Amino acid sequence: MAKNQTYKAFTARPTHVMDLNGTLLDSATILSQLVTEVQGISAYATFIARNDTELEAGLARATAIQAATAGRQAGVTMPEFLAADKKDKNGEPVKDKKTGVPIKSKTGRSRKEWLVRHNAVTAFRSWQERVKAVNGESTKHVSQGWKRTMDATPPSYGEDFINLGVTDRSYAVIENDPFVDGEIVLKMVVQGAWYRLIFPFDNTRFPGGKVTLPVIKIEDNQPVFIFTVATDNPVVQFSGDYVLGVDVGINNYVTVAVINSSTGRIVYETTLSQRVHSLWNSVRASERQVRPLRKKARKILYDRPARRAALEEAQLHREAASRKKRELAILAAQEIAYLSHFFDNAVVAVEDLSWVRNTMQTGRWNRGELVKWLTHYVEQNGGWVVSVNAANTSQVCHKCGSSVTHPEHRVSDCPKHGKMDRVVNAAANIAARAVKKVATAREKRGNNSKLQPQAPLKTPVARRSLKYPGQDRTKNTSTPKRKKKGVKTPFSPARVQQISTPVTTTPVVTAMTTVLADCHTYGVAGTSAAIKQGAITKNRLCSPI
Repeated sequence: MAKNQTYKAFTARPTHVMDLNGTLLDSATILSQLVTEVQGISAYATFIARNDTELEAGLARATAIQAATAGRQAGVTMPEFLAADKKDKNGEPVKDKKTGVPIKSKTGRSRKEWLVRHNAVTAFRSWQERVKAVNGESTKHVSQGWKRTMDATPPSYGEDFINLGVTDRSYAVIENDPFVDGEIVLKMVVQGAWYRLIFPFDNTRFPGGKVTLPVIKIEDNQPVFIFTVATDNPVVQFSGDYVLGVDVGINNYVTVAVINSSTGRIVYETTLSQRVHSLWNSVRASERQVRPLRKKARKILYDRPARRAALEEAQLHREAASRKKRELAILAAQEIAYLSHFFDNAVVAVEDLSWVRNTMQTGRWNRGELVKWLTHYVEQNGGWVVSVNAANTSQVCHKCGSSVTHPEHRVSDCPKHGKMDRVVNAAANIAARAVKKVATAREKRGNNSKLQPQAPLKTPVARRSLKYPGQDRTKNTSTPKRKKKGVKTPFSPARVQQISTPVTTTPVVTAMTTVLADCHTYGVAGTSAAIKQGAITKNRLCSPI
C-alpha cells in the first residue's frame, strides 16, 4: 500500500453472473464453484505453511519481498488435483481418449498457483513473526500489548480467502469505470472458465479514486467480495502556528489542547462533544455490568445452566461495549480531524504508549483503535499524526516546565502559575513535544513538488449538538436533579362532581355538570360515559410533572 493514500473497503455480492457472450447464468451454481475453489486454495496453502519443513529455508534464500514471488523462489507449487478440469461446450469434463482421465484446463492455472503461493507464504511469515514476538527474538517493533496477547499457534484451517490483487489480467480484471457506470464488472476465472460478475457500486459515496481487485472470503458457505477504493491524499503544508495535543483518559475519553507553537500557550481546549461523552458513559456502564456477572458465574459451581446464563449475558454486554467503542473511536477521530483542518492543517500529537503491558487493566482500553481512526481521517485532509514521548506529561507545567503537585486527582498545582486541569496540562505538554518535529516536517514538505493549498474538508464535519426539528436540544452540561415537590394526586378515573348551592344543605344537581378528566384519557370508558350523559367538560387535570 502507498503511504500517501487512503483505503476504504466495502463488501458486495454479485447481482448477475454472465459468460463472455453476455448470457445470464445461474449465479448459485457459479458461486458454489467459486466457494469450492477458494476453500481448496486456502486449505492447501495452510497445509504447506504448517507442514512444509523446507519452506523456512527456501524463504531465507528468496530475494523477493512479495509473497507470491518469494513462494516461487522457495519452490512452492500447486498440486495437480487443484487444477480445474477442461470442459466441453455442454459443460462436461473432457477426458483423455486413451486413459479416460479428465484433462486439466490451462486457463488461469499459473495465476491460480500464485494465489496458493501468496496464501502459503503470508500465513507462514505471520506465524514466524508471532513465534519471534512471543520468544522475544523479533527484530521489529513489538508493542507490549500485542506481545502479551499474541500466541505462537500455527495457522488454522477454515479461514478461507484469496486475494485477487496478487494476480494479473490473465486471471481477474475490472473491465469498466465504476465511478461512471455505478457498477463493477469483474471478469475472472472460476474453475478454468471465464465469467463476468456484476456488482453494485455507490459512486456517490466514492466519487473518485481507483477500485482494486477484491479479496474473496467465504462466510456461511457464501463468497463475500471485499473491494477497496484507493484515493490519493492531498499534500498540504502543515500549520506553523498551531499543534494539537491529544490525551486519552479514563474519566474523559479524549482531551484536546491546541497550543500556539511560538508562545506555547493554550488557545483552545475541549473534551469533544456531548455525543462523545454520552457514548463513553454508555461504554463504561456496559463494562460495569460485565464484572458482577462474571463474578457471579465464578461462584456458581454446580448449577451449570445458571452459570452459562450469567456468562452469556456478560458476553452480550461485552459485545455491546465493543461495538460502542468502535463507534466512539470513529466519532472522536472525526471531531479531532475537523479541529486539525480548522487550525490550518495543524499536526496532531499523541502519546507513544506502546510500552504499556496491560492495556485491559482499566477496562479494555481502546486507545489503539482511536489512533488508527485518527490517522485515517487526519491524513485524508493532508495532515499528520505524530507520536511523542509520554514520560511525565502530567508531572510538569506546560507554561514553565516546573514540577507540579496534585492536591486532587484531576488538579495540577504549579508553584508559579497555580492550579490547572491535570488532563489539559498533559495534552498541552504532548503538543509542545511535537513542535520540533513539526518544524522539521514543514521544511521537508515545503520541498515537495506536489505541494498544494489546503483543500476543503474531506472528513465528516464535527457535530456540536443533536438537534431535532421543532426545538433545539443543545446540551452542554449535565441535567440537574429534579427538585422534589409535593404532587397532588389527580382525580382518576374521571367522575362527575355535583355542584351544591350554599343556601341549602341538600345537594342539588344543576343543569351544568363539570367533568374532571385525566390528561391523555381520550377514549377512556369513564370519560366517554360522562360526556354521553350530557355533561360538558370544563376542566382538564394533568400531572404537573
